[in-house]
Amino acid sequence: NVPTGLAGFKQFFSRFAREVQPVQDEVIGEVATMVDGDLVTIVRVVHIPEPENENETYEAFNFDTFRLENGMIVEHWDAARKPTP
Repeated sequence: NVPTGLAGFKQFFSRFAREVQPVQDEVIGEVATMVDGDLVTIVRVVHIPEPENENETYEAFNFDTFRLENGMIVEHWDAARKPTP
């Protein structure tokens, strides 16, 4: 579990920042933004590096969904990617 408060959030998630290598996606453009109650979803077209051939990319739809509460993001979901072999 993540400790309560900003300090707890930073402490918990800071360890991941050092371990994660950012993926260089090319965002082509936003396709849609949808709102349903407290949920907001943004859909984009992206070019993602091909796991089996680093010199190629594949085009995909990517999404982020956020749940808002009192004007703040309280949950977030996003798209999965092709697994690396």
